[in-house]
Amino acid sequence: FVIGKDVLHFLSKQKVKSLMTSLVEMSPSYSIHYYEIFADIVRLADDNSLMKIEDEADFTTQNLIDMVKEVYSKWSVDIRIEDYKENDQAGNKDRFYFIANKVIFTAKSPQIFDRSQKF
Repeated sequence: FVIGKDVLHFLSKQKVKSLMTSLVEMSPSYSIHYYEIFADIVRLADDNSLMKIEDEADFTTQNLIDMVKEVYSKWSVDIRIEDYKENDQAGNKDRFYFIANKVIFTAKSPQIFDRSQKF
């Protein structure tokens, strides 16, 4: 079982793809991989200017989904997208400083997928 939650968007796109590819290659039979990755991120500074984190993946929802489908092409993949917002930490609950799509996916190895198809 592999779990990646709310951290992979901090890496470059190439590192995320490389990591996922390695995990697919090293996974034993009957594996499940679960990820929650932010895409279409908007971060606002206190003055409402846009903030970017150096070397961050900066995924769009679609290019993240395309990458996942490529890396997990032989696996069964379920994808769900949720809106995500974080309120201002300084107490202004009407101001969001982090807005994104949370792309949630569960990938099941071919052995699990093939087995589930028989029932």
